[in-house]
Amino acid sequence: MKLNLPAFVMMLALAAGTALAQHSITVQFDAPEDWRGETITIPPGFARDMALKGIEEIRFAPGMFKSESEDFFSYVLVFWLPNRAPLDAKEISVELLKYYRGLATAVGQGKNLKIDTKKFTIDVKAKPKQKGHFTVSIDWIEPFSTGKPQKLNMEVHTKRFESANASTLAMAVSPQPTSHKVWKQLRTVLTSVRYISAAAKFSIPGAPKFPMKRPWGEIRKVANGLEIHVTSPKNVVLVPRLNNPIGLVYLKGDAKKKKLKFKPLLTEWSITLPKGTAKAVIMMETIGEPYLPVKPRIVPTGKDGVITLGAHDAVTHGRLLRYEPQPHKNTVGYWADEKDYCEWHLDVAKPGRYEVHILQGCGKGQGGSEVAIFVGGEKVNFIVEDTGHFQNFKMRNIGELTIAKAGNHTLRIRPMKKAKNAVMDVRQLKLVPVKK
Repeated sequence: MKLNLPAFVMMLALAAGTALAQHSITVQFDAPEDWRGETITIPPGFARDMALKGIEEIRFAPGMFKSESEDFFSYVLVFWLPNRAPLDAKEISVELLKYYRGLATAVGQGKNLKIDTKKFTIDVKAKPKQKGHFTVSIDWIEPFSTGKPQKLNMEVHTKRFESANASTLAMAVSPQPTSHKVWKQLRTVLTSVRYISAAAKFSIPGAPKFPMKRPWGEIRKVANGLEIHVTSPKNVVLVPRLNNPIGLVYLKGDAKKKKLKFKPLLTEWSITLPKGTAKAVIMMETIGEPYLPVKPRIVPTGKDGVITLGAHDAVTHGRLLRYEPQPHKNTVGYWADEKDYCEWHLDVAKPGRYEVHILQGCGKGQGGSEVAIFVGGEKVNFIVEDTGHFQNFKMRNIGELTIAKAGNHTLRIRPMKKAKNAVMDVRQLKLVPVKK
């Protein structure tokens, strides 16, 4: 019996104990749109004997669990490891052997496979003149699809981030020989791995700045938009999420400005080029100057005392929730997981009593979710209203709360109970001073 990717991802998250809904580091990849992924804690539940602690980000090739596919069991895996130096060859050997022995045992038990993990072997070799680079091979039993012996080849990179007091262990993995064409894609993803401080507690070397170099070209900032220069053949390009609503996305020189396919992901935006496009310049129009959220933007109090929190300034946490910048959306959406939540950072000029107004949309028959808003130690509860469509937004006054102190605060929206398939879409929040 084969295990498909969604089932594996669910098993991995459950075995890990908890999938991370929130962490201080965002690990970003330039992985193709059809690659899937997950974030879990380290050590995972299937390998509690590992000495490492941190988070794991993994991206799977489309044929990950199709034994007949040439990219079968091919993926990129990254461990973010706070408060430690980069691993050496011996540590890599010990920790990865624990990881794969635990993984095989957990999956094998679920499929009634008897696997002698003591027979697993690993070979780690440092690459000469390439500090922090290693070649690794592991002989193990592949438990998901075949239950047969398999040799995994790996290219492993370690790196130290001094200002974050952390290190990384990034790995491209495949049973294919490293000369096989699948490795071209794996190496592209592996070398695109980068890290951003989501909580903005520190600045991480290598955090993206304009102009941004990418394996396929360069991203440049222009007035009210981006110029995305694709110099290597690429069907799909990924650009970092901005704190901006967007207008049109089209090829430069196209007088009709025909819209390109655009899809917002969790921390990046995906743009699909027309088939056969070798080189191109993509224009992305933004509302206002492009703002790259290396640090969350602190929203000030307006001159009238009202604090207006737009969806474009939200920081989203969780598995699915994201900012959707398209003109007809401009919303926090994809709220299908009730554990996901979002927050805004705001500067309150004057303490006092505030009305809470929310501009929310909800699909027909999807209303009724119970949601809470937290700020300044207080909470407002409300029930999501069915507005007939998720992008049919309605401004609602949902209650009042007191903010006792002026200064910086964090406002969070958390679902308490999801009623149907999705919670809601949110375009805007307002804190309005209560008139005396």
